[in-house]
Amino acid sequence: MNQALGEKIKKEIRRRAFEQSARRQQERQNLQGVKHTLDALHEVTGLPRPELKAIANDAMLSFMENSERFFSIKNQILIVSSAFGCMVLVAWLLFMI
Repeated sequence: MNQALGEKIKKEIRRRAFEQSARRQQERQNLQGVKHTLDALHEVTGLPRPELKAIANDAMLSFMENSERFFSIKNQILIVSSAFGCMVLVAWLLFMI
C-alpha cells in the first residue's frame, strides 16, 4: 500500500471516529436534557417518575414514527407528484402569457 493511500485511510478513520464521538456526546446531552425536564415536571406536576417516563417514551416514539413516515414510499411519491404538478402549472401559466 502506498504512503498516500495509507494517509487517506488514516484520515478517514480519524474523521469517522470523531463523528461517532460527537454523536455519542450529543446523545448523552439529549438524555441529560430529558432527565432535567422530567425532574422539573416531577416538581411542578407532582406526577410519579414512572408515569413521567412513560409519557416521555410515548412522546419519543410518536416523534420517531412521524419522522419514519416522512420517508415512506407513499410520501415520496406524493412529494414528487406535487413538485411535478407545480412545474406543469408554472409551464402552463407561462404558455398562456
